[in-house]
Formats: sequence, C-alpha cells, structure tokens
Amino acid sequence: MKQRIAKVLLASALSVSLMCGNALPFVHTAFAEEDVEDEEDEEDDEDAEDLVVTLLTFTPLTPEMTEPVEEHLNKITREKINANVDFQWMDAGAYLTTVPVMLQANEPIDLVMFTPIPAASFQTFMSQGQLMDITDILPEYAPDVVDIMGDYLKATSRDGRIFGVGNLMCLATTLSIDMRKDILEAAGVLEQAQNMTSWQDCGEVMKAAVETSGINGFVSLDDLGDVLTMAPYLIGNGEFSEAEWVDSCGDPYYFTYVDPADDKVKCYFENEKWVQGIELAREFYNEGIVYKDAATAQDTGVTLIRSGVGLAQVSPKELEPEVQFFSGTGYEDVNTPLATCKVSTASFQKFGYGVPVTAENPEKALELLNLMWTDKEFMDTLAWGIQGQDWILNEDGMGEYPEGKDSNSVYHLQDFMLGNCLEVTPWLGEDKEIRQHAREANENLEVSKYLGFSVDTTPVAQQIAACKLVFDQYAPTLNSGAAGDNVSELIANFVDKMYGAGMQEIIDEFQAQLDEFLAQQ
Repeated sequence: MKQRIAKVLLASALSVSLMCGNALPFVHTAFAEEDVEDEEDEEDDEDAEDLVVTLLTFTPLTPEMTEPVEEHLNKITREKINANVDFQWMDAGAYLTTVPVMLQANEPIDLVMFTPIPAASFQTFMSQGQLMDITDILPEYAPDVVDIMGDYLKATSRDGRIFGVGNLMCLATTLSIDMRKDILEAAGVLEQAQNMTSWQDCGEVMKAAVETSGINGFVSLDDLGDVLTMAPYLIGNGEFSEAEWVDSCGDPYYFTYVDPADDKVKCYFENEKWVQGIELAREFYNEGIVYKDAATAQDTGVTLIRSGVGLAQVSPKELEPEVQFFSGTGYEDVNTPLATCKVSTASFQKFGYGVPVTAENPEKALELLNLMWTDKEFMDTLAWGIQGQDWILNEDGMGEYPEGKDSNSVYHLQDFMLGNCLEVTPWLGEDKEIRQHAREANENLEVSKYLGFSVDTTPVAQQIAACKLVFDQYAPTLNSGAAGDNVSELIANFVDKMYGAGMQEIIDEFQAQLDEFLAQQ
C-alpha cells in the first residue's frame, strides 16, 4: 500500500517537474531508487485488496517501530488472504477523538476496535448505527471465529443479529486484595495476611503494616477514589465469602445491575453490600489505613504502590495475580481473592472488533479477523513485533526483549486488546502454560443467565448524562472513605440526587428491554 502511495507521488512529481521545467534527473534522484527497490513487491501485491484497521495502544509507538512491523504483517496477509492492511496505531487520546470523527465523516475503515471507554465503545458505535450487521457473512469469511466463539457471539449481537466480535482472553476476572509481601514480613503479620477470611482480619493486618512501614495502606485504583469498592463487585463488610459480582448488562457506568433472584433491574447504589463497602472505606479511613488523598489522586494504584505511596490495593485481576502485581509494582504480592465474575455480555464488550458501515471490503475484513483468531505468527507479530528484532523466543518458549531493548525502544503492544490473545506466545514472567490455564478457566467459569442481553442506552441518554454529573460529584468522596462521619446521610443524599437526575427512568427503560429479551428466550 505504501509502495502504491510512493508511485503516485512519483507520478505527481514528474508532472510538476515537467510543468516547471525542472530536469528529469532531479526527480529520479528523489524517488526512483526507492521505487526500483520496491518494484518486485509492487508486482506481487498488485492484485491484493486494501484494508484499513484502527488499533488503540497504551504503548507509545513511533513510525520507526510500526513501519517494519506493518511490512512484516502485510507479507503474511498478502500470502494468506491476499490483502494489504493499513494498520493505524493510535494512543488513547488520539483514538478516542480521531476514530469517532472518522466514522461520522464516513471515512473508509474496514475493521475498528471498540474499547471500554464510552467515546469508542461497542455501545456507542451501535447507538450511532456505525457497525455493520455481519451475521450473514461471518460464517463464510471468518468460520474459525464462529467455531471458537460459539455462544459468546451473543454478547455482541442485537435482536439476534451479530454486529461485532469481542476479544477472547482469560474471562475469569477476580476482585482481590493485593499487599506488599516485604512490608507484611517486616510487620510480622505475613502468616496472618495469608489466612485472612474477613474484613476485620484485613483491618488488623493493615494497621500493623502501616504502623511498621510508615506509608499509606490501601490506595485508590482509579480517578474515582476506589480504595475498596469496585463495580460491578459488592464487597460487604463481613466475611470475604460474602462478596459477589453482579451483571450490569452493558450499563457503561454501572449505575444499575440485574438481580438474578427476580430478574429486576436495580440501582447499584441501593444494594446493601455496596452501602456496607462505603461504610467500611470510611472506617478504614478513620483508622489510618487508607490513603488520605485517594479522592483526588490522579495516579493509579499500581503507580502509587510502585512509588512507595501505599502498600495495598483492591483490584480485579485475571490469572496469576502475583505475577501481574510484581510486573506493575516491582514487589512480591500476597493475594487474597474476594469474588469472581461470570461470563457475561460485558466480558466481550470491553475490547473487540466490528466492521463499520463505511467499510469498503467487509468480506476481506472478516478474513483478516479470522487470522486474528487463528494465526499464531500473525498474532505474535501484531502483539510483540518482529521476532529477532523486537522480541526473541527464549529457551523456555517465552517471549522477551532482546538484550539492551525494552518497551520504550521496540514495538510492543498489549496482547489482550488484539483478538484471540490465547494464540499469542506468553511473555517472560508469566507461567509458560498460562494460555492453557486460561482455556481451562474459561471452560469452568459460570455463565451469566443474561449473556446476550445488553442495554441500549440511547432512549435515556439525557438521564444517564445527568446522573453522571451527580456521580462524579459524590463518587470520589464516598469511594475513598473521605465522606465524613455522617456517611449514611451523604449516601442518602447521593441516591436522592441520582433519582432526581433520572435514575428511575433509566431503570424502567432497562427493565423494559430486559423483559423483552427474556420473553424471547
């Protein structure tokens, strides 16, 4: 594709040179050498079809990193699906502003990544009619995707029609407590921490750890001040075994959940266990085992722990939480699981791919998607870059950086964002059998009874926006424990204002949609 662009530039330059009276050798010096070098490739891919794919990345990339990788990927795609692909890697800021504008302007994109962030989410793309119905062409052009995903395709469907494919990764996400092992050892409470069964046990361990270390206890996981509570989990204030996960059924802000006991949509902030969790955060705040600046901190929990601000966090993790904690913070971890999610619609709407209605070649786009679910060489290259240049395969069969290289100097992405990451070579530090463990965990994970149902937020968009303003005002203070001694009154005021902003209308709309879904099952 880039060779074609060079050829067009050459032709344009020749025309300009002739009109301006410039000598032809000048143009030859500027362009012809590269054109001659690429002439063979030009002939090879002359009949290949062109695709445009947008990819969000959390890793800073430069053209020097991406261009060789794109060339290598296109050698694979030309051979296997007869396509040249223009991969458009963008950081989060660019992606969330650029891609929606491109779609609204009807610019041709053949495969678009959807994300958990509302500006570029599956829900948003769907509400704006920007994703193509691929139900009838998916089995023909991406048969392996259909076989591998099976019923999971319900999560990215509406009214029985498929509009996207969510990424396949380890689906078993567990909310858990992570504490720095070195501080627990120094405080003499390591064994006690390893055998905690309740929040009372946890409080005793944290008091000793904070007193010994002189640093903060639980830090906030995000910019909402979450130190203990984390939607869509409910932690309560008693035994860890009482914690639970609830299905938000596609509510992007987790204002609601569905109670499986009666199939009723309810306000998340009226659940007794959520209230107990907020009260617990206040209790821990008063006892000095919560980071006092959690309500306003801009850094994430991992960053705060790595920099020595705090020693513990409550966060959702997949397999090998100790490995993830060490990778992010540099410290060994004592991990205590609280509650594990079920396979739900949300599992496949976090990251995935859809074919925009502006796609010029949707069939070929699905052939590319099929590669992202089945072709190990393609997926290794898309995730880690060119083997031998950006990464190497060590003697244990794990990927790692070449000597003297790191994520700042070579191409390197996040595998869970790229399709079927179970096909990607594991990275150094993980269990070399982690992909197999993930497959086994997925097979044994309970499936939500609402898999396939996802609320359409469009009818109550104004009410959701109004509730979001209220939520942003109250959430950091409540979540961080900084709510003051009359926390119950603040919770009541918060809930009242949420209903004043339209919470009941949201619940009623979602309930009507759920009732219709259940009636069709």
